[in-house]
Amino acid sequence: MSFANGVSVSLPLQTNSGLYRNNLTIGEAVRQNLKTLILTAPGEKVFDLNFGVGLRNYLFEPMTDTTVQRLKDSIDEQISKYMNFLSNIQLQVNLQPDDSLMSLRIFYDITGSRPNRRARTIPFDTDPAPGASVLDLLL
Repeated sequence: MSFANGVSVSLPLQTNSGLYRNNLTIGEAVRQNLKTLILTAPGEKVFDLNFGVGLRNYLFEPMTDTTVQRLKDSIDEQISKYMNFLSNIQLQVNLQPDDSLMSLRIFYDITGSRPNRRARTIPFDTDPAPGASVLDLLL
């Protein structure tokens, strides 16, 4: 494996001329790590059973303010513990109960980098169209 001119290996693994595709910037690596943190279910990571938000666990939860607050609290706690180099974190959750949709938008700065607000939107479809994936991430 080679990180030729990259920060980390990009997931999912893909090769290009025998080399793995890489995250070329710290921002790309952070985005990938945040996505992993949010999608990993607690108990899924063998050597750290507390790692992860487990976004999929919210799939069939009722879309209420209580559910949204639990999700926000879990994300805040996990970022504080595992990605404490992120600052100015703001979470926006938008519910569209009529369409069975919930979208999550995370704003953050990377400590030590130039001030640069980053927003990542995660559409969380609880009633996907036939053939669509249950959980689409756009991080």
